[in-house]
Amino acid sequence: MDKPVNKIVLSWISKAILSKAIFGIILFLSAGTLHWLMGWIYLALYLLFDIATALLVAPRHPELLIERTRLGQNVKAWDKILVRLAAGYGPLAIWVVSGLQYRYGW
Repeated sequence: MDKPVNKIVLSWISKAILSKAIFGIILFLSAGTLHWLMGWIYLALYLLFDIATALLVAPRHPELLIERTRLGQNVKAWDKILVRLAAGYGPLAIWVVSGLQYRYGW
């Protein structure tokens, strides 16, 4: 891997670690406890996906990883907004509601 690609892959890895930490914090804060087996399994599945990507995709096809982390050319403004809403607030809502469901037994 050349230097710019290596830098982008390392950036992806650091963002993946940070996002999973934030995900865990939100999930378990909304649940009100760390003693929630299904929450840990859910977090582990996300971590396994990132680990598999880091081990399988990043070393062999770093350009694919770079391409998947960027918005395409000629994307309409409304589509950028829709992607940010769906990719940002959708998972956030799922994490909060999942934790609250565990806490209150809905």
